[in-house]
Amino acid sequence: MRFCIEKEASAGTVRQIISITESYTEDFFTDNVPADTTNDLLFQSVAYLMNESEIVSFLVFTCLDGSPHITLFATKREFRGKGYGTLLISQFSAYVESIGFRQIEVMTVLPESKPVYYSTVAFYQGVGFEIINVYPFLWESGALKLRKSW
Repeated sequence: MRFCIEKEASAGTVRQIISITESYTEDFFTDNVPADTTNDLLFQSVAYLMNESEIVSFLVFTCLDGSPHITLFATKREFRGKGYGTLLISQFSAYVESIGFRQIEVMTVLPESKPVYYSTVAFYQGVGFEIINVYPFLWESGALKLRKSW
């Protein structure tokens, strides 16, 4: 498994990320997420794990208020539960530390409004993130802000 960072995502990378995102639209994401992600990738960077020529797990990130901020994260369905998301967060954490950061932030959907997100929050907590704020009126269904610091 190879860890890669693209500050400007190539067309092939964008295609693979959109394909993964579309596969989660029914249960996790709203219908607008694949199109929004295409636009986000014009301005944001991407980190991913690559198995030969296939992206297995990815995260889209930017810098917001002085901290790296994950804006989208997913692992291909057939690779879920095999540790690739954990490996990606670990390698991404090492990368951001190497360039001088001491924390990463992420916002996710409030699980009380969409129960499938309980597993998302549990994943982030399992890799060292802590809930730092609840925004009950953000987005359509509320949001949580989590932070991993070291």
